[in-house]
Amino acid sequence: CNLTLTLLERDGDSFKGNLQVQSSRPVYGALYLTPVFNFKDTNFTFQYTEYEPLQFNASSFESNLVSIISFYVYTILGMDADTFSMNGGTPFFTQAQNIVVQAQQSGFKGWNQNDGTNTRFTLIDNLLSPTYASYRTAMYKYHLTGLDYFSKDKKNAKASIASAISDLKSIYNNRPNAFLLRVFM
Repeated sequence: CNLTLTLLERDGDSFKGNLQVQSSRPVYGALYLTPVFNFKDTNFTFQYTEYEPLQFNASSFESNLVSIISFYVYTILGMDADTFSMNGGTPFFTQAQNIVVQAQQSGFKGWNQNDGTNTRFTLIDNLLSPTYASYRTAMYKYHLTGLDYFSKDKKNAKASIASAISDLKSIYNNRPNAFLLRVFM
């Protein structure tokens, strides 16, 4: 994965910028990686004092910087796990959701439903929502039963990729501006 932090403003120990989060996984039987997750978080603000330790506490909010990084680590692990087993990312997504719940009282943007549509809250809410269950199914089909089997059985792999795209189309038909579709694209 890659986390690219772009700082746009600084005021003492307060920083503001954006974070580009990208992850990929190997395609079996090939020499390349396929993208799994690509997201730009524009609600990235935090306070940091030089030499301050960055420690994650699963049961409480310690700092926005640590919470954001931890959130994306769990989200990346969940997205990756979903490409290897059907709904395999659920435990990771649940932990990411726990981070969101703890951070909601912090006052930092991106953790609450009212902060907009392209937020960490919306991302994890959609990933765990039954409304978008076909997105996670599509990720599994597209990666494991599609790309990974392409070198062994092209015909069935193509059918699996087509089925995954049909799953995404069903989301589009019901919710044309769905956040997860924009994340996938």
